[in-house]
Amino acid sequence: MGIFKRISTVFKGYANSAVDSLEKPEIVLNQAIIDLEKAQREATGAVANSMAEQKRVEALLKKANEEVAKWDAGARQALAQENEELALKCLQRKKENEALVVEYTEQVEEQSEQVKVLRESLTEIGNRISEAKRRKDTLIAKDKIASANEKVSKVMTKSFDNNVFDTLDRMEEKVESRSRRVDAVKELGKNDLESQLRDLNKGSASADLEALRAEMGLTNKEQ
Repeated sequence: MGIFKRISTVFKGYANSAVDSLEKPEIVLNQAIIDLEKAQREATGAVANSMAEQKRVEALLKKANEEVAKWDAGARQALAQENEELALKCLQRKKENEALVVEYTEQVEEQSEQVKVLRESLTEIGNRISEAKRRKDTLIAKDKIASANEKVSKVMTKSFDNNVFDTLDRMEEKVESRSRRVDAVKELGKNDLESQLRDLNKGSASADLEALRAEMGLTNKEQ
């Protein structure tokens, strides 16, 4: 395959993919039904025209049969009056109309068959429109469900990609670390205060001991 043909094939593939992505089931199905309804209207017109033509030929057939009967009666009447020339003319006109009867009968049969076929086609189109509308509603409902599921899937994918729980864990660890530092500072301050208090109490106890010695008349051996 030549390079240009391959490039053309690639572009056609992208074009078809773009068209598929833009193709909305509801719009496409509605257009298909519109096309069927247009065909139904055209078929209805064709059936009406065919039926009208059938009635016209049937009227001609009826007229030809009436003419056959009329000229037959005329021939009989002329012959009864021994007017053979007039009888022959009547028979000739009878024969001409008999030929028309044969012709019109064939046309009526053909037209009747055509009307039958057209009416069957019209019925078929009507059935297809009904089925198309029924299937359209089902497909549109399925498409809406699929679209909703697709949106949910995209949202879930974004939430997983975002991974908010990792952020929460990291922030939680940061807050707990800060809390531990605050507790440590408090603990250190508390220990320092207790140490100062012990030193204070220790000095007070020494003074009491000296006072007791003096009261008892004892002297500090170390002095």
